[in-house]
Amino acid sequence: MLSLRLVTELKLGPQKMGNAHWLVAAHHIAASRPEAALAALDEAARAFAAAADAPSEIMVRGYRALARKLCPESRTAALSELDHALRCLGQDTSKAATAYRHQIIVADRILCVDPE
Repeated sequence: MLSLRLVTELKLGPQKMGNAHWLVAAHHIAASRPEAALAALDEAARAFAAAADAPSEIMVRGYRALARKLCPESRTAALSELDHALRCLGQDTSKAATAYRHQIIVADRILCVDPE
């Protein structure tokens, strides 16, 4: 939250704003608060769109899928959304897309353990 507050106060622009909202969302996912994560990810998506940062927008879709995986009622749809985001990132040859793809795969393994 401090990062988000500082980015806002210092008016660091949409790219940094997107990063700050994503960071808040990642913490919400780790704490199993998917609704709060989704709200923060919506803000991140708007900021990355304003920054014209397509790989980051796709990354946000991947994290939205991770948040939705935490909810039993949206788990099946989330799996499809996650697969789509990972495929899109895999088709993008930029360093950012490659890093985001790997990051999401690791986050999925750590934060979204399949129920047994």
